[in-house]
Amino acid sequence: MHIDRGPEIDAFSEGLDALRREEFDLAVERLEAAEAVDPAEANLPAYLSSAYLASGRPNEARAAVDRALALDPDGFAPRLKAGELALRLGDMTRAEREFLAALRVAIPGSPEMTVARRWLAITRERLRGSVTRRALLPRLPRLAGLPRRIGRSRLTMEEERS
Repeated sequence: MHIDRGPEIDAFSEGLDALRREEFDLAVERLEAAEAVDPAEANLPAYLSSAYLASGRPNEARAAVDRALALDPDGFAPRLKAGELALRLGDMTRAEREFLAALRVAIPGSPEMTVARRWLAITRERLRGSVTRRALLPRLPRLAGLPRRIGRSRLTMEEERS
């Protein structure tokens, strides 16, 4: 028995396969085709955002995530992909918020829950690291003068040799 999956399902599947193989231009092409056929499916622009970002198109990635969230603000894939995009673009606060939202909608014990927890842990670890770095910032102006002093002491040592 043959089940006709439809062109958007085939294009979506091909796009995901291309993402896994890191063929990002092909992934963009196939996911855009799937979205054109079914613009109401939130998972399509969610995954398309990953393909856009991987192919060096962060503005399109943001727009795709925004479309996905507008279509399904409580969807797992839109929240997860919004978190991944925020993480990759350095917005740790938003990444944490999006991963928490994805975790809340994931089915307990599911692989999706495991993925959301893993990304949330990575984000929180980076947040802790950034707090540590921010705590060092007040000391940086003092350290910024260090090379000048070292340069002066070298000059003095060279003068002493002469």
